[in-house]
Formats: sequence, C-alpha cells, structure tokens
Amino acid sequence: MKILIIGLGSLGSALARKLVETGAEVHGIDLNPSRLRKNNFLQKTFQLDACLRDELVKLQPDQYDRILVCFGSKYEKCNLLTSLLLAELTKTEIIVEYLSEIQKESLEGIATIKFLKPRKSDIDSLINSILS
Repeated sequence: MKILIIGLGSLGSALARKLVETGAEVHGIDLNPSRLRKNNFLQKTFQLDACLRDELVKLQPDQYDRILVCFGSKYEKCNLLTSLLLAELTKTEIIVEYLSEIQKESLEGIATIKFLKPRKSDIDSLINSILS
C-alpha cells in the first residue's frame, strides 16, 4: 500500500512510523524542514505548501492508495483547504483528521473523504482504520 501523509507533526509522524512498520510505502509532506529531517525513515518527503493546488498537482495524488491530511489544530483552514483541493484532484481515498465539527460538516458531502478523530482513539486502532 502506498500512502501520502500531509502534515508531519506529532500525529502525522506517529502514523507514518506505524504505517512503515506494517510494510506500507509512506511519503510525507510538511512545510517545516526540521519535521522532514525527523521523518527520514520515510521513502520520500516533500517540502511544500499543501494549500496550493499547483503543488498538490505535482505530487500526482492518484498514485497513492490513501492520502492522510494531519494538520495540527492551529492550521484548521489549511486542513480544510487541502482536503477540498485533494477531493477535486483525485479519486484516491482521503482520510482527514478533522479539527472541528464545522470542518467535518463542510467535508461530509464528498464521497472520497473519510474522517479520523485521533484524540478519541489509540494509534493502533487508527492504523487499522487506515489500512482497512
């Protein structure tokens, strides 16, 4: 399975590490170069702004089996915008860490989007839901 994780903060990094341990090919995106260095176990990393459509197009999102959007709480607008852009660009399943109920409600009508509420689950159950 080939997975792209957008946002390599605490949740994105933890998911990336566990997914790599399961044998998945995992690529990661973050704007912060130190987060990319901390995740040097990933097969590929990209330093780019995932809120920009042109940047996402370059990634060829259709090549992935799953795309995880894992921005932290101070990036709620980026989380929403990136999710909407990806839904426009690909039929790949997008799994979003939603940060508020209004954000979830804004994305619920998009067929390719599933939701994570990580603060209510442990990392192993999150991995199982991503891989299923």
